[in-house]
Amino acid sequence: MILFCIIVRFYNRVSEMKELKRVYSMVRDSDHMTVIMGRRRVGKTRLIEEFMKDKLHIYLFVSRKSSTMLLEEFSTILRDFYGSSPRFTRWDDLFEYILTHAEEALILILDEFQNFRYSSPDVFSVLQKVFDRYKQRGNVHMILMGSYISLMRRIFQDSREPLFGRSTETLHLRELNASTILSITSDMGFSPEEGVELYSIFGGFPKYYAMLEEQGLKGKSVSEILSISFFSDFPLLRDEVKSTLIEDFGANYSTYFSVLEAISEGYNTFTEIANKTGIKRDSLPKYLNTLKDDFNLITVINPVTKEKSSKRGRYRISDRMVEFWFRFVFGQSAMIETGRYDVVLEKTKRSLPQFVSFTFEELVREAVRNSMDYDVVGSWWSRKGDEIDVLAVNWKKRRVLAGEVKWRSRQMSCEYLDELGRKVELSGFGSFKKEFLMVSKSGFTRNCIEKMKGKGVVWWELGDVIESLRNS
Repeated sequence: MILFCIIVRFYNRVSEMKELKRVYSMVRDSDHMTVIMGRRRVGKTRLIEEFMKDKLHIYLFVSRKSSTMLLEEFSTILRDFYGSSPRFTRWDDLFEYILTHAEEALILILDEFQNFRYSSPDVFSVLQKVFDRYKQRGNVHMILMGSYISLMRRIFQDSREPLFGRSTETLHLRELNASTILSITSDMGFSPEEGVELYSIFGGFPKYYAMLEEQGLKGKSVSEILSISFFSDFPLLRDEVKSTLIEDFGANYSTYFSVLEAISEGYNTFTEIANKTGIKRDSLPKYLNTLKDDFNLITVINPVTKEKSSKRGRYRISDRMVEFWFRFVFGQSAMIETGRYDVVLEKTKRSLPQFVSFTFEELVREAVRNSMDYDVVGSWWSRKGDEIDVLAVNWKKRRVLAGEVKWRSRQMSCEYLDELGRKVELSGFGSFKKEFLMVSKSGFTRNCIEKMKGKGVVWWELGDVIESLRNS
């Protein structure tokens, strides 16, 4: 059995734990094959550690080794588990041994299962035949985990694949939501403002917050965390994104890197990306679609409009850690390589508020979804450069909410309020009943508060946003 150690306590994942326990309660009648998909660092192994800590289990990690070496490694693990077992030279013998020697409920975990595609692709058909043969014997809960989501889907959902239709349950593990991360950072001694900054940098991947705790960085300044994590002689995470993505992208990684760097710098339309990277326009869709569909690293955001579709979509990196790395680490590689860490850190700190502001806008939109009665919540922009940070629509009641969001250290004045009304007219929702929302991290001037009261404007500070997120 493999034991895991992690300091930060287990958060969220209530529905996933409930489902795993439900399946486990049924394995005495027949074997089950549960598939768990999710990005690296999203907490798949942490979830399984919590689930199996008081249960009989075998944990096997599928690394990209040759079939012979993997069989030898797994034979050793099984020998330690059973006390004595054969040295396996065939995959069907190994799986058959496990499925026929379970005299009580046993969890078998195969982590990074998709890696068999590279080392032993015949495993998929072998496992299918063995599982079908012994499924009714019971006592085995097989959990197959993978971080390459598109490949895992292909293995189990493509009708041409041997394991199609064999999984009895599928769990897609996603990042922890902002509310959970802000609870984690609060428990670690960070202020709400620092929590939003850390969420902007590390996103919803629990592994990074566990790392902060393991490295004694609880309650430290964001500046110190940035220095130790990225901008020092012995950085904790400077090569994290690079090494992971190179492994995923393979030989073409430099082209994907160019696309991601361009988007991180604000070149977020198709034309802007093509011009910035120099990639031919007829070749670019292939890379964009792969980043979006296969790796889930980018998404297309469309403005909220009356039309059913919009041609003004913008690309955005959906992984905050990846976005931060391309913007502030990869984009400053020359200075980092020459050891100019203080200069890089200062430049990063100066640009960080603007970087965090985009995340804050997303959090406000999520808070509106949770606490207000609107069918669609997003943002709006025009080709001429006009933008509305929050635009929400209730189609039946013909109501529209327009919001301005500021992540600044000074109090917000009401100069933006009249401008919001003008922009709503431009957005095409001028005939709708208009409502307005003003959001400021640092509060509002007294005159602005009086003006908002008089006009029935809703206003939120940082605490109000966090409270609305927690009520979801």
